[in-house]
Amino acid sequence: MLDTAFILGAPRSGTTLLRVMLAGHPRLFSPPEMVLAPFDTMAERQAHMTTAFWEEGGLLRALIDLEDGDAERAGAAFADLSGRTIPAVYAELRRRIAPRILVDKCTHLTLAPGRAATVASWFPEARYIWIVRHPGSVIRSIETNPAAVRLLQRFPGGAEEVWALANETTRAFLETLPPERWTMVRYEDLVADPRPVLERICALLGIEFHETMLDPYHGDRMREERGGAVPVGDPNMAAHGRIRPELATEWLRGFDARRLHESTRRLAAGFGYVLGDAGGSDVLAVRDAMDRLWETVRGCHDFSLVPDELDVVEGERFLLRLLAASIDRFVEHGDPERPELHFCTGPQRKMFADSPDLDIRRAAVRPVPGRSYHIRGRVVGPYTYFGFETIREDGSVAAVLHDHQLDVAGDGRFELVLATSDRAPGIPRMQAWGNETALLVTQYYTDRAREAPIELEIECTGGAAPQPLDAASFAARVGRAAAMVQSVVAGTVESGRSMPMLARHRFIDVPSLALRPRGDYRFKMLWFRLAAGQCLLVRGRRFAARYFGFALHNSWLESLDAARHRIALNHAGIHYGAGGSFELCVARENPGHPNWLDTAGHASGFLTVRALLPEDELPPFEVELVEQRRAHEHIRRP
Repeated sequence: MLDTAFILGAPRSGTTLLRVMLAGHPRLFSPPEMVLAPFDTMAERQAHMTTAFWEEGGLLRALIDLEDGDAERAGAAFADLSGRTIPAVYAELRRRIAPRILVDKCTHLTLAPGRAATVASWFPEARYIWIVRHPGSVIRSIETNPAAVRLLQRFPGGAEEVWALANETTRAFLETLPPERWTMVRYEDLVADPRPVLERICALLGIEFHETMLDPYHGDRMREERGGAVPVGDPNMAAHGRIRPELATEWLRGFDARRLHESTRRLAAGFGYVLGDAGGSDVLAVRDAMDRLWETVRGCHDFSLVPDELDVVEGERFLLRLLAASIDRFVEHGDPERPELHFCTGPQRKMFADSPDLDIRRAAVRPVPGRSYHIRGRVVGPYTYFGFETIREDGSVAAVLHDHQLDVAGDGRFELVLATSDRAPGIPRMQAWGNETALLVTQYYTDRAREAPIELEIECTGGAAPQPLDAASFAARVGRAAAMVQSVVAGTVESGRSMPMLARHRFIDVPSLALRPRGDYRFKMLWFRLAAGQCLLVRGRRFAARYFGFALHNSWLESLDAARHRIALNHAGIHYGAGGSFELCVARENPGHPNWLDTAGHASGFLTVRALLPEDELPPFEVELVEQRRAHEHIRRP
């Protein structure tokens, strides 16, 4: 008897709507995307989730449904699956839902050529439902979705490449199966007249059609968050309330099909989509991308965090800085065959809870067989720390190399090679696996007046000869810049809205992945708001770390003006008392405290403590809000 079916389709093709419609059938169990099929074991899945935590909730949400809404029992069931293979997890799910059919939505399979064949070997009788959507609708939906920025980092051809790869991969796989085991449906047909489409799917699955499928908004159907499990899927679906046939064409307004490559046009024509005149030039794609970039920037003016005028003005400056950073990353310094180490974080480039004691330089890389990178440097005088890290397509860290792992000569010179194989015997090598997109060089200072930036140069070997500017790739890079602007603004606004409620005048732990994608960092953060005459006292004890420090940030997670105000103190500059105890004073005016942090005219903002290479977890800190006129009664001077 049939017990498993899969929904395949490109992201933003209507897979969520289809799975929710099928969830209404009493013979089907159709949970949110569980992200099981891309992996062989649950251990592999969990490793992936450390950098894609937003995909974690689908499996837990399915278990909560199986446990009748009991999140505690579902959590225990989830933990019980942790050591199993993925086929064993599927077997357990099918056992629990029997005699219902498991319908697994798997957009991940469509972007991983060859993986669907592996999954098919586990389920020799499975059925497959392939949903396609007009390329213009998918492309525009992806390009305007802030959450898609990580997805697009993997595809230099942008959203068009995502649509084409997903559908080519799915077509190639399904053509290896008997036609009675799969069917293809079009999103436009599903929203315009769903009954015949769903009847055809039911026939494929060997079940009778059920009327409840026609109303995807009736009942729970695992659409909403429950017990902390956030379903993976279209975040806008819950806001629709009904099937909207107009969505079949809504995303096509302003879309010029002439921007598509000929191969994409041929593939779309095979699905019955008429794309109009094939003439035109990729210059149109450039103009569209530029228009979307300006539209994105203009659209970001509507944010509002706090009513203070200073924060509003700084928000406009933040937007300009972010625009410059996105252009640097994807347009000016985005060529991995001609890498340039440029400052992406420093005194004049502030974001992501930067520190006045921190410089980060970035270079685009793509170390594949036959192409490697030779990095040479020199340390001039004393320094606190420097290190190297490579970043994968998904934003996770591939490798880290600390300064003490390098062979620094007596004159301060050092070198290393980033390569997939050992091509330079005798020179330290950072191992590469071929999916890295960036090299970051991090340098921490305890005293910028005494410590100089390390000297660095990077050289690519095995790169192709320089080519003239290509319109299509340039348009894709501009599109990625726009996506970065929208994504960072959305994330920063969300932090600015939630943190005052979660962490007002108390430190909370911040996952290192939220600010820096490395496990050798530790962060705590609090939100302060000071009325006139108030100050915030923070007490703690010195702890062992390569570097630790406190810094003040505005609502946009930018460090305050360190050039004219003391807004930060590190382990070397703090005044300590007996046994390494210390007390900081956050105030708008100087109360005469040796560890005063100046809010630089801000009534509110973030206070962040960070530690690099700590020997243990960060210790607790005592926080007290006091009246500044009585500060001398409270301040425990070291």
